[in-house]
Amino acid sequence: AAFGFDVQALFAQIDAAIARLGGAAFPKLNWSAPRDAAWLLGGTMRCACARDVVSLLKCSQHVAHDLREHAPHLGPPGATEPARASRSVLALRRWCELNPARE
Repeated sequence: AAFGFDVQALFAQIDAAIARLGGAAFPKLNWSAPRDAAWLLGGTMRCACARDVVSLLKCSQHVAHDLREHAPHLGPPGATEPARASRSVLALRRWCELNPARE
């Protein structure tokens, strides 16, 4: 528990949520989605497991920027960085194929 939480339990929760959504999900944090990291999954943000979600989040400059810019303002005065970052929310939405030409 070097992170202050059980990483395996977190992965299990993400995997269970993806299963409830039909086996594929679109990940998003409070402010933005990791669109710039879609290249990791063949140009799509379709995530079939927790590993896909975490890979997109880790490689996204959009997510890194949001955490740097917004997370410091979320915690109480004097809160440590991990306490502030814990206020970030991961939202998983049911995946559906969209044709960009029809948006």
